[in-house]
Amino acid sequence: MNTLREWVRRWQMEFNVDKCVVMHVGSGNIKYQYAMQGRRLSTVETVRDLGVYISSNLKSAAHCYEASCKANKMLGLVKRTIKHRSPDLMV
Repeated sequence: MNTLREWVRRWQMEFNVDKCVVMHVGSGNIKYQYAMQGRRLSTVETVRDLGVYISSNLKSAAHCYEASCKANKMLGLVKRTIKHRSPDLMV
C-alpha cells in the first residue's frame, strides 16, 4: 500500500477508493484488512478486469459462466428478432 501511495503522489493521480477492492488469492493467504485514504477496502471473491473474470482460486469457472450468460442473451435476442425461419435451417 505504501508503494501505491508513493506512485500516486509521484504521478499526481488519485485512486477512486469506491472502485478499489481486495482479493485474497490462494487458500493459505492470510486475509489482512486493507485501507486506502482512511477507508477500509471491501474483500471480493471474483473481480472483472478488462472483460475477464478472475476468481480468488484462479479457476476459469466464473469467466466461463459469464461468457455463456452473455452468449445466451445474444442468442435470445436473435431468436426474438428473426420472424421467419427457412425449413432448411431448422435443426
